[in-house]
Amino acid sequence: IVSAYEQFGKLLHVRGDYEAAVGHFIQAQTPPVQVVMLFPSLLPPDLPLPRSASRSGGAAAAGGSAGDGGSSSRAAAALTHYLESCRPRIAALADELESGGGMEAEERRLRGVTYEEERSEALLTAQMVDSMLVVARLHCAPPGSRRWDTIDLLSGPNRCHGHSCGPLLLNAGVQYAEALLWLYRSIGAHDKVLSTLTEERCVGNEGDAWTRDEFYQWTSNYLRTLWFSDNRDDVDLVMSPSPNSREAPVARLLRLNPLLGLKVFLPGPTDPGTPSKGGGRDGFGGGGGGLRS
Repeated sequence: IVSAYEQFGKLLHVRGDYEAAVGHFIQAQTPPVQVVMLFPSLLPPDLPLPRSASRSGGAAAAGGSAGDGGSSSRAAAALTHYLESCRPRIAALADELESGGGMEAEERRLRGVTYEEERSEALLTAQMVDSMLVVARLHCAPPGSRRWDTIDLLSGPNRCHGHSCGPLLLNAGVQYAEALLWLYRSIGAHDKVLSTLTEERCVGNEGDAWTRDEFYQWTSNYLRTLWFSDNRDDVDLVMSPSPNSREAPVARLLRLNPLLGLKVFLPGPTDPGTPSKGGGRDGFGGGGGGLRS
């Protein structure tokens, strides 16, 4: 029955009925790498893939092309639905293997895989799922419609590949500035956070872009997280000039919004930095919180 679901899903995909196809893939619990390879136009060229991707390479050529804008956005919406469905299961398996779990030794021996190979496959699959979820949401219509979902993903525990997702979020415009900052923050790339954290790059009038007040609030909360970090290098970033400025980040904030600048140094519960609907979680200011790039 599982094989029938999967085969029918592939047939529907070839016909361009992406929504129905992923419904069958979800029923069959088709491995994520097989489904992702059916949408090659959405796949970033530099995204590392699990080893099993080489065994799924022919699947992409068999699928529909999703060439025009309408079909591309439908394909992105369908892939988003599939990835959202399988992500909890894939993340849980990766977490289990990181903590030393996984298959029994005898099962590994019968399958001819080592623990390191099993772990690598699980971590790369989880990284692919999170990264492709960001990519697929960016291609959903109308533009920006999945912005809050993307912020929620990136402000929580994730395994997104920074080099693949960063340029796409940067090109998505000012309304995705917060998502980009959370991506950099989640992989511990504080130099990139600080170089991006300017009004020119983060504040705008279009869509759901930050207002100036929201930008100052996020900046204050972020610098406060660094200041109260146990990592001395993070603390120093608050008082040192950023790469694209002669001013220290906190000095600039004190000049532009003295109250929020002073708040950086006040003890108390740490605010994660999301000013409104994003609902982000903290834990990434001190070097990535165990997340992966």
